[in-house]
Amino acid sequence: MPQLASSPRIIIAGKARHDQKSPNRIRRPQGLPHWLLEYTTAGEACMHLSGQDVTVGKHSLFLYEPGAPQSYENHANSGAWTHYWVCFQPRSEWIDWMRWPREDTGFGLLPALDPTIANHVKSCFIDLVKVFLGPLPQRQALAMSLLEQLLLWSDSANPNTAAQRLDSRVRRAMAYICEHYREPLTLDAIAAASGISISRLAHLFPQEIGVTPMRYLEQHRIEVARQRLAGTTDSITTIAEHVGYGSASYFSKVFRANEGCTPRECRTRANQG
Repeated sequence: MPQLASSPRIIIAGKARHDQKSPNRIRRPQGLPHWLLEYTTAGEACMHLSGQDVTVGKHSLFLYEPGAPQSYENHANSGAWTHYWVCFQPRSEWIDWMRWPREDTGFGLLPALDPTIANHVKSCFIDLVKVFLGPLPQRQALAMSLLEQLLLWSDSANPNTAAQRLDSRVRRAMAYICEHYREPLTLDAIAAASGISISRLAHLFPQEIGVTPMRYLEQHRIEVARQRLAGTTDSITTIAEHVGYGSASYFSKVFRANEGCTPRECRTRANQG
């Protein structure tokens, strides 16, 4: 792995569409001085690696390390290639999440993501690009938070990661919670969606994750709320409802118990940067 840059940040991000009339032929023998991550939403790209050509299709992610040679283009016979991309310097704790299977030196690939993971990755990329190119004063910090989420979702599809060693029923429970956190979830509903009994889920989930399913749900709701407090002007009541709490006062109580401050204080600190 290359050395980390001293200043973790997003350098540039965007969305692109290429076809035969507007091809995208990348030839960078020396690579880039930063990491490049791309996600395909439609069409295909042809990656020219040292020993072979590899086709990257819909719902696939590829990653170039700094200095890795880059040679790729939209596939001539697969229609328009639409993709999101971001160039960045990572935080140190992200490096383990980017140890993807290597198809070539410095080139990692996660092909054909599971639909649930793909939807989260795409959503993070859409928001990341919108925020980074937008007017928010905290756009860099918020975009980095979205990139962190994106990498965490990607890590859940990485065969090299410890997440893949989790029981498949626990992974389904986690995915269901993250997908339906705005709803009034019960342990019964989570267990049914995971294909496991309530008693078995109640034992297995904390054994593998370290917290109960309902505690995991609470943590996820608070994290989403924290991001919305920093990145939007929504009222506390609106944010409470968005993350599944019908009462703003109860939401504030739970938030303070988790974060050590009220939602309003959290927003003030985020705006002060």
